[in-house]
Amino acid sequence: MKFPRYQRGVFTSVVGNVALQYVRDEEGLKLLNNRQRNLTFIGSDKFAELTLSGALTDTSVVDKVPIRCSMVLAGKPDENVGAYMRLGRPMTVATSYPYVLSEVLKSSPVDLRPMYVEGGCEGYVASGLADLSFDIKSSGDTVTQNGLAIYQETPALTLNVLDSCSYDKRSTGDRLLDDLRAIAETLTARCAQVDVNELESTTLTLMRSPNNRVKKLFEEFGELVQALQRTPTDRREIVSEAADLLYALQVFLSLEGISLLEVLKEDISRNQR
Repeated sequence: MKFPRYQRGVFTSVVGNVALQYVRDEEGLKLLNNRQRNLTFIGSDKFAELTLSGALTDTSVVDKVPIRCSMVLAGKPDENVGAYMRLGRPMTVATSYPYVLSEVLKSSPVDLRPMYVEGGCEGYVASGLADLSFDIKSSGDTVTQNGLAIYQETPALTLNVLDSCSYDKRSTGDRLLDDLRAIAETLTARCAQVDVNELESTTLTLMRSPNNRVKKLFEEFGELVQALQRTPTDRREIVSEAADLLYALQVFLSLEGISLLEVLKEDISRNQR
């Protein structure tokens, strides 16, 4: 089957009463989500990134077509990047796929830190703004033109064919804010229940005892420090211990009428100075 190509990289075809459409960005997902198309196509790279971020859910993949593309980790060949990676030196990675990269790093001993950029990942490395780039490769011309070498490459990607999905690009940020507000509301409710002896929970136990709160906060801080000092470090352990510390801190803050959102806003304002 041939797909005539129109402007802006849109491929369309009609077979019987079924309309097929592939758009290079996420327009195809919007059309499918709104029931304006019966099928749409999306590369497995974007599919994974949007799924991990929470923007793409409830997907039904009816077919996968191999494509001549892969994901590559590239860097300057004259800076002993391979040796740095083996030694565990922290390295920044310019990428448009931070969620995919973070997923890969869960089982990686290499200390790579994603830095989100929109396009031109290789240019960030060539100009010295990042150590490595993690991006999709077709011909490899962009990598070569920026004087970079490929250190790791994934198997070939696929073009996923979807016949249904739920797509909301803003869903991740909105949900994160909603979840943070929900946590704040729960803690506020627990504050109001401190004197209700019939109610019991871990949070209430901490709220009722200043000594337990202090002990819990120092305990979680110590466990996070230990996780950070292990050689090699375990990314999942660090995230887990940091979450435990945040919980203990939020119990303290809630008793003062302060939410984590308020603290994060202050942190953001400082970053803009």
